Amino acid sequence: MPSWMPGDEYLTNFQKGDPYIKVDEGYARLPGKGYEAIHPEVAGIDPEHYSDMSKMRILADVAPYSREYQRYAAIVGKTSQGNAELRAEYERNDLMPSPRRIHNSRTRGKPSTPLRSGIVSNVGSNSKHERRSDLLSLAGSLSSASLGSLT
Repeated sequence: MPSWMPGDEYLTNFQKGDPYIKVDEGYARLPGKGYEAIHPEVAGIDPEHYSDMSKMRILADVAPYSREYQRYAAIVGKTSQGNAELRAEYERNDLMPSPRRIHNSRTRGKPSTPLRSGIVSNVGSNSKHERRSDLLSLAGSLSSASLGSLT
């Protein structure tokens, strides 16, 4: 991970461990080959040498409350003076420094699923789980039993 990514002082330390699993879709949102595939303007450039705007974009997405983000936002803010296109992109990124939120359009505006608690007594291989007297079907859930069928 390049030196301009946050380390120990931020909520998420991108300098230790595997940073790509620390954020959703890290392969596409953090510096590297995945990000380059989506953003061809940085293809072939060492992430340490990405433009200040690219650094600010990445930091605004994955570390919006970091000192590093504040630093690059200030740099880009100063350098964008007099350049309308660059200034517009700076303001677009600077106005939205919040983590990415993914919403499911199928459930938006509908009542939330009721919360139920219990003890799972049996886990089936088809993502059907028995909770005492109920049979729960959990979409998108995997158990070690169902993982065995994937290999």
